[in-house]
Amino acid sequence: MHHDISLIITLALIIIFSPFIAKLLRIPTTPIEIILGAFLGYAGLLHGSHLFEFVAEVGFLFLMFLAGMEINLRSFLRTDRILLQRITLYLLSLYALSALAVWYFELSRIFFILLPLMVAPHFYNTKDEIDELITAVRMFYE
Repeated sequence: MHHDISLIITLALIIIFSPFIAKLLRIPTTPIEIILGAFLGYAGLLHGSHLFEFVAEVGFLFLMFLAGMEINLRSFLRTDRILLQRITLYLLSLYALSALAVWYFELSRIFFILLPLMVAPHFYNTKDEIDELITAVRMFYE
């Protein structure tokens, strides 16, 4: 029981102080939480327990539920067919590469889902930055 309480307190401290550190370093909060969790786990301050695994699984399922609630099916059904085909091809290739990585590196099967979820946001951020760069170059030459 003592270990569960210390685990909850440690996680609460990470959650409380992450936004302040993120603001100080001018980066998003999520990477700070991941880095602090990895560091404190390596230092032995975070340890596995049945309660921790249960709460983590419930939190992940709740996060997926919230993500599903954000999808507007009406706008999805009105999307151009060619765009839907390209999106489907992109997702299939992403998951095929993920399956290949899981098989080759002998990773846990959860990485089959996690790897594409980690890659996709970076792709969109990079695309936005490239669009901004193209706009800046066009403005420069006009």
